[in-house]
Amino acid sequence: MRIIYLSLVLTFLGIRLAAQPINDECFSSFYLPNTDDWCSDAGAYTNVNATASSVTVPTGAGCFLSHDNEVWFSFKPQTTAMYVKITGAAFGLGTLQNPGIGVFRGPCNSLTRIGCNLVSTSTNQVELSVESLVIGATYYLLVEGGSLSTGTFQICLNGFIPPPSPESDCGNAVVLCDKSAFVVDTLLGVGAIDPGVTNTCVNQELSSAWYKWTCYTSGSLTFTITPNNYHAGFESDDIDFVVYELPGGLTDCAHKQVLRCMASGANVGQPYSNWKRCNGPTGLAAGDPDDTEPAGCQLNSQNSFVNALDIVAGHSYALMINNFSQSGLGFSIEWGGTATFQGPEPGFDVSAVQAFECDKTIIFSNESLQPTDSIIEYLWNFGAGANPPSSTLTGPISVIYDSFGDKKVALTVTSEKGCVVTKLIDFYIEPCCADTSTLGVTANVQHQVCPGTASGFIQGIGTSGAPEYQYSLDCMNYQPAEVFPFLLPGDYTLCIQDEKGCENQVDVTVLPATGFGVEAGDTIFLQLGDSSDIHAMTFPGLPSTATWEDTTNLHFAGNSVQDILNPTVLPTMTDWYVITITNDAGCSATDSVLIIVDPYKPIYIPNVISANQDGINDKLTVYGNKAAKIKGIELFQIFDRWGGLIWEKENLPLNDASLGWDGTLGDTGKAVNPGVFAYMVRVNFLDNIPVTYHGTVTVLR
Repeated sequence: MRIIYLSLVLTFLGIRLAAQPINDECFSSFYLPNTDDWCSDAGAYTNVNATASSVTVPTGAGCFLSHDNEVWFSFKPQTTAMYVKITGAAFGLGTLQNPGIGVFRGPCNSLTRIGCNLVSTSTNQVELSVESLVIGATYYLLVEGGSLSTGTFQICLNGFIPPPSPESDCGNAVVLCDKSAFVVDTLLGVGAIDPGVTNTCVNQELSSAWYKWTCYTSGSLTFTITPNNYHAGFESDDIDFVVYELPGGLTDCAHKQVLRCMASGANVGQPYSNWKRCNGPTGLAAGDPDDTEPAGCQLNSQNSFVNALDIVAGHSYALMINNFSQSGLGFSIEWGGTATFQGPEPGFDVSAVQAFECDKTIIFSNESLQPTDSIIEYLWNFGAGANPPSSTLTGPISVIYDSFGDKKVALTVTSEKGCVVTKLIDFYIEPCCADTSTLGVTANVQHQVCPGTASGFIQGIGTSGAPEYQYSLDCMNYQPAEVFPFLLPGDYTLCIQDEKGCENQVDVTVLPATGFGVEAGDTIFLQLGDSSDIHAMTFPGLPSTATWEDTTNLHFAGNSVQDILNPTVLPTMTDWYVITITNDAGCSATDSVLIIVDPYKPIYIPNVISANQDGINDKLTVYGNKAAKIKGIELFQIFDRWGGLIWEKENLPLNDASLGWDGTLGDTGKAVNPGVFAYMVRVNFLDNIPVTYHGTVTVLR
């Protein structure tokens, strides 16, 4: 591998619209390196503020995607089929309503549609199986929200070896030749009425698929069927099944005999917690006490599983899988046990004429075995970069790989009985980079948008050499996606590799964001009842929004950002006041100011009044500061020396002598005799904590 050519063009893109996803375009797709039974974290991805693609996205018959708000991903399948599931607003895995998906073969400027699907129910979950994939080639996954909906979602990928499409009658059942796991994305329709089903615990076919096989090696048989919408802790589709023996062989559906039957499911009208043990995965499990489980979940032994089978070499069996829920969604199945199925045994050898190197001839020699019935069809899938990419010849076959790297080849054979079996072999093709290569690399850089965030990204752009390109930031782990998002400020090395194994690299720097922040100010000390202005300072300038966490004690002069930054506070207790600001790029900053309130509540009540109407000290009232003035006197009572109530008022203001007690009995106006009288005053304060005061006052005449 030689590094031949170096060029650097740094395009400083500035701040993107923050809410626009980086993978808004096919060329900036997020690479998904795992394709073997993998799911992302809940809500890991979003199409919020996504826009229509700038490249032409093929539609075609039966594909009704809107292409208004899609985001893009890429993956390299390691099998000939891929099951894709997108979950939005379901099971707590996201918020996207009505997701739609499409799978395409690149390059991005000339996409070919492989498959697409829209959510068919209100589950906010959509699934798609695509087959006849080129192993190791780059495919693009589009995810959008129906009716312009946006939100977060989870992605699940599961590569598998596909059996033929399921059939809904025993007579047309798919013949299985080995115990490879597989996925069925949709399950719709039902075949002819079959007494062999109606007379079992399942009772009726609603949405069914039939499979059958002949045992090759006697032993145990287990399997697990998982609804495609299963998520632990949530209600999923109700999958039932029946296992039969076919005494006269694979074609003897008329005399099929029930061996196991499983129909457990919901208890209608009861809460999910009562029957959740009978929901979700189902199948045959070693040691389970039941051979049959009836509908519902009334028995303590019911758990959606029945006992494993011991099957016998040369005997034939059938499996009917029924989606009682009729959601249209399918299932996955994994097989276990020691028994094997009868069928052809594909095999092949790989050799090199000169070397296992790109642009050199590789020979594939067929070594398949036919122990039970004849192989009538061969299908080779030589993977990405192969010429020819596939073949239906028996072999040997000469293949030249245009590209280097890990390769995986699949040989699928079909037998006379309809068995379809696939064999996969991995090997490595060495690079063949020429000394005259002109491979170059340039980079677009988005610097950090918001301080403290991983918001930078680097986009690699390859030139010359031998496309397709792969990119890396460590010169070891390469990906077909040219964008590396979620980067912190720092120095990076962008590496490129073309399909011949030529390499190049360039140093790139992601710069830190300029300061964006807010300072709410220093600690403020106040007496209860006093107010103060807060002056929050922002930099480098005014933000687009400003929000206080709690505005209960805040008062604003208006609704502008400037007004919100500078409120007046009338606190009732010591507390932190927190402000958050954002800018147009979606950056946010938070600060707080501590306001310490002295809860001292000074009250003065005179102990002598003259009550002689000379306008001087004639009435008894309560005096206090603003802490009490705002709320005032809740209750004011005067008692004589024997404890009798002689005067009472409610809801009086403080500091107003004209409304106090004037030394008379109640509202009669009759003056009391000079002497000592008791009072009880209950005063409420700004903090809504009333205080009761007791004392005496002397009336003089």
